[in-house]
Amino acid sequence: MYMSTLEGHKEYQKAHNDYDMLKGCINRIFITDDKEELPRLYEGAKYYLDLIYEYGHKRMDWKKEHSDQ
Repeated sequence: MYMSTLEGHKEYQKAHNDYDMLKGCINRIFITDDKEELPRLYEGAKYYLDLIYEYGHKRMDWKKEHSDQ
């Protein structure tokens, strides 16, 4: 299992932090009254979503690589 490796655990922790940041951007979008802040929050949310997506790819690649052995 990917999470049982040291690298996998570190990647999971990073992805979880990215998830928290994504939620923060989304929550802030709901309450901001600043038109200049809104696009930055949107771009930030996309950035963190991309990082989480990449984590998913790494995890699946690792799983495929280790299931072949």
